[in-house]
Amino acid sequence: MAKRKIEEEFENENVQRYLKEFSSRLTVLRTSKNVSAREMSVSLDKNYGYINSIENGKSFPSLKEFFSICDYLGVEPREFLSSFSNSDKDKLTDLHARLALLTDSQVDAIHSIVSDLTNGNPVM
Repeated sequence: MAKRKIEEEFENENVQRYLKEFSSRLTVLRTSKNVSAREMSVSLDKNYGYINSIENGKSFPSLKEFFSICDYLGVEPREFLSSFSNSDKDKLTDLHARLALLTDSQVDAIHSIVSDLTNGNPVM
């Protein structure tokens, strides 16, 4: 019985973590498009507080609504969820997607930072 209780607590912690990550990811993608939560909600034919309630963790979209959100943001569902994994490959994929949202000067600044962090060592 105690083992099941521990498993339930672990599952609940994971669910809560994923809900927070989902909300945060939605906020990042929406703000990168310079769209207000209200504007996005209305564009998705939802009430004006719909996206805000998801970003605040008060509600969670259905799978169909999730696909509509991804379509609106111009991202594949896989790309939306890519930040949920901790693998290095997924982190690099996520970083690449985020870099694509930056201006040339921002990319140059990031490149300089990474170069400094690696002590200017050339990539092999």
